[in-house]
Amino acid sequence: MSALNNARHESFAQGVALGKSATEAYKEAGYSEKGADVNASRLLGNDSVKARVQEIQARLAIKSGITRAEYITELVDGLKNLPKDHGNWPRIADLVAKACGFNEPERMEIITLDIEVIIGGKPLAIA
Repeated sequence: MSALNNARHESFAQGVALGKSATEAYKEAGYSEKGADVNASRLLGNDSVKARVQEIQARLAIKSGITRAEYITELVDGLKNLPKDHGNWPRIADLVAKACGFNEPERMEIITLDIEVIIGGKPLAIA
């Protein structure tokens, strides 16, 4: 697969593949901030965008010589070795969360007024 025909979709896919949250990548691709969370999640569900993100991530893994799992392991090991009051602890914890996909819902289903948000494979209760 080569670059996506839609330049904003391509920019979004590159941002997500580089570890930005879907919302952050969506805004940086030139889309409006209004409704960015929901629209970014929807765009991330687009089959061609998903495939492009995976392709970019695979290429980055080959170029860097490190897989996503190895990257996460390195981050977690670094986090374990730092005292929680260390200045870099929150940043590394955030990188671990992003690398694991904990910062974005895996799926959002909007059915009338019912919203189901899945994070880390578990439903998030919304009151």
